[in-house]
Amino acid sequence: MRFLAVVITAATALLAAPAARTAPARNAARLCAAGSGATVGTVANPAIDELSGLAESRAHRGVLWADNDSGDSARVFAVRTDGADLGIVQVAGATNVDWEDLALGPGPGGQDFLYAGDTGNASGNRSVVIVYRFAEPDPPGAGSTTIVMGEAVTLQYPDGGHDAEALLLDARSGDLVIVTKVTGPAAAGVYRAPKASTAPTGSTIPLERVGNLATVAGDDVAARLAELAGLGDVANSVTAGSASARAGVALIRTYTGIMAYAWPKRVSLADALLATPCRAPAPVDPRFPQGEAVALAPNGQRYITASEGAGAPLVQFRAAK
Repeated sequence: MRFLAVVITAATALLAAPAARTAPARNAARLCAAGSGATVGTVANPAIDELSGLAESRAHRGVLWADNDSGDSARVFAVRTDGADLGIVQVAGATNVDWEDLALGPGPGGQDFLYAGDTGNASGNRSVVIVYRFAEPDPPGAGSTTIVMGEAVTLQYPDGGHDAEALLLDARSGDLVIVTKVTGPAAAGVYRAPKASTAPTGSTIPLERVGNLATVAGDDVAARLAELAGLGDVANSVTAGSASARAGVALIRTYTGIMAYAWPKRVSLADALLATPCRAPAPVDPRFPQGEAVALAPNGQRYITASEGAGAPLVQFRAAK
């Protein structure tokens, strides 16, 4: 009888195993079936006029971190998910050559850090880029400013200069992942900086090219709006990324769409971006045709996306049940 019970238990475990392995794929599919999004607010701080990166806090419920594109100082903004201003964090020891995306996750000592990717370069000739990190602070509060000290980690491409706007953190391995920005039919490159999120301050980490970003056809209406807005052959260019290790899902934002990737537990985040994604919904708004940022919730059950421009709407999509 005891032997029979052991056999039944083992059989049950084997039957359950495939379902557990497909959880990331199910989570990605649910995001892709999210349906119509809802505008949950508009960015209130007028200083956020070239929104480029978004990351949702795990420590502070309902708080987003945002940054501006090149031309701004080295700073990030705390924003409530309804768009309300929660203050500014100035990053001492950092320079904003061309900040793009933000990532948030475990850093040195295991506490959450913010990572600001100074990775942009419209001419595509930066072979060396910098990621600034600092321990996630408390939001300063509306109209207030906090100063933190940034720590720089330099990343070096193995194959010359690139332009890149997407920065993701592999919270399981500590790798930083960059996805390059290309035009027309060219394939975006996926690069990995091993363990760079916790590397000593001042380190230079060689980037490894993992492969080409897998893609899926975009939305025809969004593509048409992008064409009318003059985006032309950059309509499908990658502009941001976000990932949830808990849910096993990653998102990649382009000017006109969003793609969701399953991220299984035994697969690195960089490798997960090489597998075919599904297409997740993105706003179609002729006033804001240029999608620039996306923040996946820590539990992977919803995401918020926004375009650049003062007063940009924050549009939220919830995973299908």
